[in-house]
Amino acid sequence: MTELLKRALDHRRPRAKGWYAAAVLLTPGVLALTYPLPRTTGQPLPTVRFPVLAALGMLLGFIVAGGFEELGWSGYALDPLQDRWNALRAAVLLGSVCAVFHYVPLLQHGRSAGWIAWWSLFTVAHRVLITWIYNNTGRSVLTAAPACSRG
Repeated sequence: MTELLKRALDHRRPRAKGWYAAAVLLTPGVLALTYPLPRTTGQPLPTVRFPVLAALGMLLGFIVAGGFEELGWSGYALDPLQDRWNALRAAVLLGSVCAVFHYVPLLQHGRSAGWIAWWSLFTVAHRVLITWIYNNTGRSVLTAAPACSRG
């Protein structure tokens, strides 16, 4: 357990420090690219509100939560899956399990089946990208955590 917790803070694993930028910018970049998508279905764009203090608090919360989530998904589960299968198959399996894990809360929040299907596809694709970052940073949980934090 101690070794697993150490991996969450091990900043020496990534040799190329540019991967930190990829990890931190992955989620905001994807969200920025998908922001105008509702227009394609005739829906209005959501109003952007950015209260700085709340945003900083949420950022801290998402990074902490993402760190603990990644200890489980990447630090504990991903390595044995990649030892058995290749990285893509392991990431798709892990992303699928993660998606199914969230179905009950999504249904409790009134999400439609179509919304859940698209969200599941995004979750699996996101896990593939997180796995790519994780593998290219020497299997660093520290870089996978901010990539995981998608709010």
